[in-house]
Amino acid sequence: MANRPSGAEIHAMRIRKLKQDMEDAKRLGISHCFLHMSALAQNTRRDHAARHGLLYSGEEMLEWWARDGNDLECRCTAIMILTDEQGNPRTPGIIAKVKAALERYNPDPS
Repeated sequence: MANRPSGAEIHAMRIRKLKQDMEDAKRLGISHCFLHMSALAQNTRRDHAARHGLLYSGEEMLEWWARDGNDLECRCTAIMILTDEQGNPRTPGIIAKVKAALERYNPDPS
């Protein structure tokens, strides 16, 4: 059985994917932003959950992961969302579903 990847390896993979998406979108001239998705697990940090369902530029995502230890033990991800010429998401239904999950999220089910 293969060894489980470390948190640092998973984070490095996450950053490579984000940068590749940014490069591809630029090369192809695709208007986009990134949807922040938290794991919404019982141990999710409040500031990570607060970003769930919000849209950011790739640079904003990179800057956020690079500060205050946000990358440590983080299970968040960023998904590319295509936007129109005005910067509005072309798939608002996906964002609504993600935000609905945050509304149902209860980190302390006692």
